[in-house]
Order: sequence, then C-alpha cells, then structure tokens
Amino acid sequence: MASDLNSAIHLFQAALAPAFLLTGSGVILNVISGRLANTIGRTREVYQTLKKDPNITSHREELAAIDKCCIFSYRAFLFCSFSALCTCTLITLIFTGHFFLGPEAHIEIISWLFVISTACLTIAIYFLVHETIITKKLLFFMTKA
Repeated sequence: MASDLNSAIHLFQAALAPAFLLTGSGVILNVISGRLANTIGRTREVYQTLKKDPNITSHREELAAIDKCCIFSYRAFLFCSFSALCTCTLITLIFTGHFFLGPEAHIEIISWLFVISTACLTIAIYFLVHETIITKKLLFFMTKA
C-alpha cells in the first residue's frame, strides 16, 4: 500500500513540471493573441486612412511592416500552440504510460516530447521578439502621422 502511494506521489511530481511549462505556454499564447489583435486593429485604421487618400506612401510602407508583424505573430502562435500540444501529450503519457506500459517503457518518448515542446516554445519566443522589434519600427510611422 505504501509503495502504491509513493508511486502515485512520484507520478504527480513528474507531471507537475510539464504542467508549469503548459501554463507558461498559455500565458505566451495570450500575449501573442493580444499583440495580433492590436496589429489587426492598426491595419483597419490604416486601411480607413488609405480609403480617404490612396496616395499616401507612408501608409503603404506601414502596411508592409504590419504584414511582417502578422507573419511573425502567426508563426509564434503556431509554434507555441504546438509546444502546448506536445506538453499536453507529455502529461497524458506520463499518467497513462505509467499504468499501461510500465514505469520505464515510455521514458524515451516523454524525453523527446519534452525536448520538442521546449524547442518549439523557444522558437515561438524568438518569433515574438522579432515581431516586437518590427513593432518598435512601426512606432516611427505612428509618430509621424
């Protein structure tokens, strides 16, 4: 009985670290969604201005920069979502694999899922930083207007 309790406690401890990774992924997804929403809002404003005066070249340049922001935000969103998916699969495998495959049979799969999840999250953060740099350059267009 004590061995089963110790085994269950160890199982929950092993699943707790990936749960924190999943929480971090969720927070980053929230940030990316907010930034993407702001970018789309700014695109609407620029299009409204272009409808009034289609000859403004600075707004066309701004739209090109906004397009780059959207691309990088989209990539960050995809990689962060895939990271969260891998983390969910990892947590599920920790629990189900322990009961169905035995405690040691699924260690390699779990290790690879953790590596893939962390790598995808790293790539997502890279794209988010890159999008932030482009957004900083967009301030030039907004302060010029």
